[in-house]
Amino acid sequence: MSPARETNAIPDFPSPIDYLGLPNNCCRCIPLKVGVVLICLVSFVWAVLELISSEKLIASMFSNKNSLLSAAKVLHVFIVMFFLLSCGLLMLGIYLRKSMLIHFFVWSGFVFNCICIALDVVSLAFQAMFTEHVTKKTAMVTAFCVIWHCIFFYFLSVVNSFKFSIMWI
Repeated sequence: MSPARETNAIPDFPSPIDYLGLPNNCCRCIPLKVGVVLICLVSFVWAVLELISSEKLIASMFSNKNSLLSAAKVLHVFIVMFFLLSCGLLMLGIYLRKSMLIHFFVWSGFVFNCICIALDVVSLAFQAMFTEHVTKKTAMVTAFCVIWHCIFFYFLSVVNSFKFSIMWI
């Protein structure tokens, strides 16, 4: 085994995204590297927008101002900042062709995506429980968010495919 292959070895813990398959291209026509760079940029923008909207999201879940609200805001901001860091590490992993950095993004993207899905569903449930009605706009936004999160799982499989492509070279 070559030394370059040893330093680019996959860790002992595979990601759940490994079971989604390995596409050869992003969206069937974009080369993997270009697609992964675009996914990295879109992920970065998504994380920044999530950071901006965190105040409104958390405030809508907790109607009274208390320490639970403050703790939820801090936790949400911490999670989003962690995802921003992983986006930076993804870009570095693409540039340096290091599978471990890309693997870190796949894992953190998976966890972040699952947390965002849970927050969307919980936010909708809290609104339904405490206001006893859900507006059409809120339901549409939640549906759009869930669809986006499903698409993001595909994007993670593209990044994962790129990770394996640089390992096999």
